[in-house]
Amino acid sequence: APCRVNRLLVLTSEGGLFTCNPDGHAVAWLGEEAERGRYALMQPTWNPSGDIVAVTRADPRAADAARAGSEVVLMWALGGAPLLSAPAPFIPFYLSWGPGSRRLAYLTTFAPGGDAAAGPRGVGLDYIR
Repeated sequence: APCRVNRLLVLTSEGGLFTCNPDGHAVAWLGEEAERGRYALMQPTWNPSGDIVAVTRADPRAADAARAGSEVVLMWALGGAPLLSAPAPFIPFYLSWGPGSRRLAYLTTFAPGGDAAAGPRGVGLDYIR
């Protein structure tokens, strides 16, 4: 099937996130301009249809670096307007969309049952629907 949105998703070293044409033109910033650089953005991920981007956002100024005020944010890929923000107990990583773009799964070091001790024991799998 042809790609519906022929754009690149770029995460800048200053904490900005934008899409652009493959030649680097037609830049469309995602998220609020005032928030650029305020949060650490990680793991930006397109949904299967290419119209929504999910990204992990964490506040690097948080007292507890493991929790870091983390959340998963969904936003429109072309307008950058936020759609949904879901808090996460620990910083989520490896975001993965379901085929119909109705669910988003991610991994976290938060153990089931509320055990907040991150470590090599395992990784929890959570999802947003």
